[in-house]
Amino acid sequence: VVYEYKAGGRQLSLKIDWGREGLAFCDSAEEPSADGDIIMRQWCRVRPEELRAQLLQVQGREYVLTSWNCQHFSQHMFDQASEASKALTELSGREPPEADE
Repeated sequence: VVYEYKAGGRQLSLKIDWGREGLAFCDSAEEPSADGDIIMRQWCRVRPEELRAQLLQVQGREYVLTSWNCQHFSQHMFDQASEASKALTELSGREPPEADE
């Protein structure tokens, strides 16, 4: 899962991954789709505290290849971000831009 954000006037990406060793993350100024790893992309607004809460929900989950792997984790986080963004957009009264697919 990649979260793009602006900091200091620069576009940055926070990549979060779930694997056999558990949760891993890194910040980068590089374009996240440069290597073609993006399967789905959607504009959303998620506050840092919401992301933290979403990560705490899966804290302690065990990596299981057939039922909880990186793809399951990514889909779960994508769904959570979409719901959080929808709620925030409804509160602000603004429509999000169209999703890129």
